[in-house]
Amino acid sequence: MRPRIALLLLITIASSSACDAPDVRARRQLDDSHPAVRAAAAKTLGDAKDRAAVPKLIALADDADPGVAVAAIRALGAIGDPSALPAMLRHGYVEPARSAAFEAVLAVGAPAVPTLQETWVRAVTTGDGIERFAVEALRRQPDAAAFFLSKLRDGDPHVRRGAVSALGFMKDRAAVPSLLSALDDGDPAVVNAAGSALGAIQDVDALPRLMELIDQPGMGTTIAKTGPATSSVIYDRRWAAADAAGAIGATAIPTLAAAAANRDSGVRARAASALGAIHAAPAAVALVRLLDDADADVREHAQQALRSSGPVAIPPLVDRLKVVRGARLVDTLWIFEGLTPDARAVDPLLALLLGGDAAISRKAGRALVAYTDPRVDRAMDDALARRDMGVIAAMPESFVRLGRTGSEGTLIEAMNRADDGMHAAEVFVNSHNGQLEKAGRDWADRHHAALAFTPSRSTWAWGRR
Repeated sequence: MRPRIALLLLITIASSSACDAPDVRARRQLDDSHPAVRAAAAKTLGDAKDRAAVPKLIALADDADPGVAVAAIRALGAIGDPSALPAMLRHGYVEPARSAAFEAVLAVGAPAVPTLQETWVRAVTTGDGIERFAVEALRRQPDAAAFFLSKLRDGDPHVRRGAVSALGFMKDRAAVPSLLSALDDGDPAVVNAAGSALGAIQDVDALPRLMELIDQPGMGTTIAKTGPATSSVIYDRRWAAADAAGAIGATAIPTLAAAAANRDSGVRARAASALGAIHAAPAAVALVRLLDDADADVREHAQQALRSSGPVAIPPLVDRLKVVRGARLVDTLWIFEGLTPDARAVDPLLALLLGGDAAISRKAGRALVAYTDPRVDRAMDDALARRDMGVIAAMPESFVRLGRTGSEGTLIEAMNRADDGMHAAEVFVNSHNGQLEKAGRDWADRHHAALAFTPSRSTWAWGRR
């Protein structure tokens, strides 16, 4: 009898299991030892919108298997139960869970808004990395801009800063007047964020007000505490206004050109950086004028901006090569080193290379290193024929890449006779030419110098044009 009873019991259990509703069976499978089974069960429950499964799905969102965790988060979004929002937001930091959490929060819809707003406030006041997640989710909801605009009046500067950044991220043109007002905020982080936000929105209608702010003499440098410690930051509203104008683009060039003539050197330096980001010929002309500024910091900002301006900077810089001398000429040649080779610059640079002034020749040679122009090749061949050691020492990598057979001895002599042969020695050590490599190492041994040796480097390889 006992075997028969056991068989009947098994039949009963199997029959009961087979009669289970799919969602009941799926809930049990959430505890299965196989990740694929748990993930499939989570999807089944999400598709069925089974609210009874929410507690177990919340726990499963922390599953050790990433695929299971993502499936659980997506299921919670499909069910749309607001009680699961904390679990969704807890996973809003790192992919792949972040994308699943974002979709899940959006699926909850309007009921998620209060929780998202509370999460955002907590994030901006504590530095929590969930801030951008909350902004991205809130911007999909109605009246998101109204919420952030209301926070511009908050007593906490962290909240005001976060609201300004959020409005810039949303690129809401209706927020421009409020953002312009935020440039008058007493907190430096808010002021800088307002400048960035206005730049992101790129509303040309903001330019007149930005120019007014740039031109106000009473808005000079302020020192403000950045935290409970003694650290402080120097900031200026006019700098933030100049940054914002620069981000607007070519339309802002007249505004920035005027800012480049401001009495305050900090404003002029900021205007230089902003003009450099525009990549337009009128901006390059204004920057070249700043190369003669009385303030060294302004000149340095203009130099850096011109190096990043691209081909539009070539014509005014070439014109400048013809009229400046001494240190200003050296500084102008340094700019050419950062620009993409341009055929319009070859002849003026060659004239300076061959002009006889050693310091100018070195800088012109550095500017010509990246050029593979027949005129440069002819000039190098002429220098080899004349054994012009100054020209050869000015641009050793170009002569190495030219790779003229039998020129090694002349190149080595130029290195040994140079006031500072270390650059040539380093080029030779990386030249893939045995004779030059040995000469470079010998020079380093004699001068007790450590040279950088990169065998894989191809830019200085012998005969490698």
